[in-house]
Amino acid sequence: MSMLFYAVIALAALTVAGIGVFVYQSVWGAAPDGVQERLQHIKSPGKASAREADEKLTKTLQSLSRLTAPKEKRELTTLQNKLSYAGYRRPNVAVHFFGLKALGSLVFGGAAVVYSLFIAQTILQGLIPVIVGTAIGLYGPNLWLRMKTSRRNDAISKALPNALDFLVVCVEAGLGLDMALKRVGTELAATAPVLAMEISLVSLELNSGIPRQRALANLGERNGLDDLRSLSTILVQADKFGTSIAQALRVSSDSIRTKRRQKAEEKATKTTVKLTFPLVLFILPATFIIVIGPSIIKLVQDFLPQLK
Repeated sequence: MSMLFYAVIALAALTVAGIGVFVYQSVWGAAPDGVQERLQHIKSPGKASAREADEKLTKTLQSLSRLTAPKEKRELTTLQNKLSYAGYRRPNVAVHFFGLKALGSLVFGGAAVVYSLFIAQTILQGLIPVIVGTAIGLYGPNLWLRMKTSRRNDAISKALPNALDFLVVCVEAGLGLDMALKRVGTELAATAPVLAMEISLVSLELNSGIPRQRALANLGERNGLDDLRSLSTILVQADKFGTSIAQALRVSSDSIRTKRRQKAEEKATKTTVKLTFPLVLFILPATFIIVIGPSIIKLVQDFLPQLK
């Protein structure tokens, strides 16, 4: 039994070592281009070392991403959309994400292997930490991405009605939609930076020559929030049919506030149901002990000697 356990540990250690050698050869094994390095030092001597470190880190993550990257392109597109919803939109962000998953599984799995090698007494005690550590490194980034997306959507939802009111004021004051978006993005940078960044991206796309309908549609596509999607749809329709943009924004703001109030009322209604379990399990027994406990003790003290 012990020989099989140590054989499994040795196999895991050899696997980790082989992956490390592969990563080292793929990143640092190639001969560096001396001309390019000298040109980078001449162009920006202060940033050359940081750029080299960033490139090495990128190559490392790209090499590790082959271990966890999906084979189907549809899954990769789905992950890129999820990363976009969380605010990560660089070209290689999906590769970095898969590389971090592989690196995390190797690190936590390797730590679990070392722990099992010195602490575990049986095969089961050795395999459980390895499985748990590998699972944490492999699925931890997914949980973190979900939490990051949820916090970002909450921040946008809280700031969106006030931003729409500000946008209505700018439009009714005589500004065009393009200038109003630019002004709102500038004014909200301190109080609502996430929403301000999204509005500023729309303004930058408009300034770069992208049609207004396409830029507004991109606002809804790169975020996983239904309120932004409905807002972009309303603005596109208002711009397409020539209706009042201020009225459309006012209606959208009222509907968002109504939806938020309905969600708050729904949560308040569910509170009574959620309190049933702690009430029955913790509060009522303590109440019964406090109210009936002294009487039961008195009855036991009075009648127990007579029964004996």
